[in-house]
Amino acid sequence: MRYEDLPRDEKNGAVLPEQVEFPIGFRLLRPVSKDGVHCAEIEMREPTVLDLETAHREKSDMGRTVALLSNLLELTPDEVRRLGTRDFSRLGEVVAAFL
Repeated sequence: MRYEDLPRDEKNGAVLPEQVEFPIGFRLLRPVSKDGVHCAEIEMREPTVLDLETAHREKSDMGRTVALLSNLLELTPDEVRRLGTRDFSRLGEVVAAFL
């Protein structure tokens, strides 16, 4: 499934998590370095309860989002922090549907 094809609520546009199929492919607006290689596309796997528990150990909402995206995208926290704000926002929108 691609980000552009995510099922959304017709009224408010929110992602419908119960209808999402993983992995979700994202074409980044600004490529990110993953293990030293520039990537224009990344995939997000389905969150697990362990992922959510780990993320909730963080004190801030931003820290939780970075921790969760780091696990789900197989990026280091610093690689997540280097994402462009538009990409981070789109990725965060999907993650928020599962929190």
